[in-house]
Amino acid sequence: MRPTDKKELFNLHHSSLRNVIERAFALLKSGFKILKNQAEYHFKTQAMIVVACVLLHNHILVQNTLEEEDEFLKNESSDDESSSSSDETDEEEDDKDDIVPIDDEGVVVGNDHWDEYREELVDNMWAGWNVGDDDDDYMTDVDD
Repeated sequence: MRPTDKKELFNLHHSSLRNVIERAFALLKSGFKILKNQAEYHFKTQAMIVVACVLLHNHILVQNTLEEEDEFLKNESSDDESSSSSDETDEEEDDKDDIVPIDDEGVVVGNDHWDEYREELVDNMWAGWNVGDDDDDYMTDVDD
């Protein structure tokens, strides 16, 4: 199935990238318990925690083999199952700037800048697709 318009092409690319991101977060969540539960931290702190986990994950991969990392995580999870605790913070930050308005369909509303950016991105993707400049061969059916 080939996309018939720019919206379908964007949705195809978006879906593919979303799958990659979901797999990456699943991998991170399997290695860092702080990411498994609903966070009790402010949004900015949550974002920094994710970045820290990514950096730690990459550092571990550089320093150890995958087998060593898996063994370490198995040992750590068995040691920590008996001693779980929740850390609460007393931060008094104003998170109003972090609140993003979302409609009933999960679409961010009220941000003209991002709407314009997305439209430009979609137009460029569609133009590249139409001239055969799109290098995403995995997006096409084998039967084409």
